[in-house]
Amino acid sequence: AAGAPLVGFVVAKDAGDNTAPPAQISADGSFELDLSGLTTPTLIFASGVAGGNAYELLSVVFDDDVNGTVNITPLTDLIVGNAVGDTPREFFNNPTFSLITQEAVEQQEENLKTRLKPLLDGLGVEDDFDLRNSTFIANRSGFDAVLDVLEVTVDPDTNTAVIRNRVDDTQISNTFQQPETGPLPVNENLQQNVTTLQALNTLAQAAATALESQDGAALQALVTNDFLNNGEEITGLQDRLFNSAPGIEDAEELATEIRNWSLVDLSDDGTTARLNVGAAQGPWNAVNENGEWKLQGNQLEFFVFVEPTHLIEN
Repeated sequence: AAGAPLVGFVVAKDAGDNTAPPAQISADGSFELDLSGLTTPTLIFASGVAGGNAYELLSVVFDDDVNGTVNITPLTDLIVGNAVGDTPREFFNNPTFSLITQEAVEQQEENLKTRLKPLLDGLGVEDDFDLRNSTFIANRSGFDAVLDVLEVTVDPDTNTAVIRNRVDDTQISNTFQQPETGPLPVNENLQQNVTTLQALNTLAQAAATALESQDGAALQALVTNDFLNNGEEITGLQDRLFNSAPGIEDAEELATEIRNWSLVDLSDDGTTARLNVGAAQGPWNAVNENGEWKLQGNQLEFFVFVEPTHLIEN
């Protein structure tokens, strides 16, 4: 998971280059892998999309983990990378299994938890929560809210990562070969910002339900008067997505993308937000109007899509 559940699959391999059949990730973010033919440590790698963002994330299974829960998140990705001193994707592609010891992984997990402790404490995550093994629900609260707030960006060229708080834009660096120890600061409005995230999620789920049920009145009530998305006002959007087979299919696809939104950023005063809903043409705006959040669309006056159909060679 990466805030919203990943839509994708999980694969596994061991030191003998043995692999397990790929497992699809369920709508709630869970997955099941049959590792009976593999030795530990086993690398597990998830690839998919969450909140409109593409992810490739790494975790590891030891003897103690077999038949139990192992999470794959941006934080387990960092833990494995820090334990082996390399970017997670590069390590999965060219692993040296002697580097991936349980002791090193547990040490790096504790180091990362210490760096994130202000955020974990602020969002009510228990001290004994295990970043690799503790179960959690994708409900925008607790540890799932942590994943909503955090953005991890890996730079393979510098062998580093940046851990950013999407809400207040504070960030810390992570060097895989020599991980830092300084904590990620949080501001005094953290809990209020999480309440805002939950309100935005309520808005997104309601909009998705309106699209799925073809309820124009309900959708109209969830958008601003100046809603505009790729040149379409809300009436134009409804005309295109409602009451025809192709439109209904497009509406259901958009509903899925809106349900799995992720936060791009939140204004300092907490009254406007940008939500990534998987649209290639950019995020949607959300605006707080007199205490009520509403969708504003991407505010683009038009969108041009070019698709080549012929190749002409001289």
